[in-house]
Amino acid sequence: MHRSRLRIEDKELDFEFEIINVQFNEVGRYILRLTVENPLLEGSGTGVRLQVNDGDMLSTNTGATDVIAQTNVNEIQAVLKKKFIFRLPKGYCQNDKNHDVRLHIEAFRVTGTSLRSGTKEGEAFFAIYPRTNAPRINVFAKENEDFYCYSIIVALLRVQDDELTMHCGRMACNVSFHMVRFPKDMVSQTDSSMLLREEGGPSDLITPGSHPPALHAPLTASPQQQAPTPTSPSSIPQVTS
Repeated sequence: MHRSRLRIEDKELDFEFEIINVQFNEVGRYILRLTVENPLLEGSGTGVRLQVNDGDMLSTNTGATDVIAQTNVNEIQAVLKKKFIFRLPKGYCQNDKNHDVRLHIEAFRVTGTSLRSGTKEGEAFFAIYPRTNAPRINVFAKENEDFYCYSIIVALLRVQDDELTMHCGRMACNVSFHMVRFPKDMVSQTDSSMLLREEGGPSDLITPGSHPPALHAPLTASPQQQAPTPTSPSSIPQVTS
């Protein structure tokens, strides 16, 4: 049966990013800042709204976690402010040369409880739309289905002298991208046909009840930054200052 493509450009969209746990390579106190941006356009935060956990939807394109205390480099840490829902207005996501919507994740080492006392230690990027790597957009998704929904490990690459050099940490996350859902739409969750991996094999969609990957899974970096892949937490390089 023929399935028509949804016009993403005409829809108000939600990008959900949930941090399951995080691990840094050095002992310290950290805050993660998440920003939806389009580096090709000035003022790309206009019209974006953000909900953190069960809070109110605010007119901003950036949010931050609580302070994450890494007291032992061999332990993974939970985050209280962990679920970020970015609401993107109609026309924000378009498949042309002027639109490259991504999530910019920055890691700051802090001495207090705010970013004002922070020093940027690392960063990562996640391509929201369009996607150039697997899994790609399910362009045949119905209105109550996800364009994509899966779990990943994100590498936080260290920043030194404005150059990305090596890992400063990593985090396990759930991501999903879909049209705005109102309460009546929440009954039916994703039942899309399976997306294809980059290698061409099938990959089951991760549903909200699925378990995230363990932190010993391979790191997944965005197309902008490809990094070596450690195979276990013990293999993460520890960097001395």
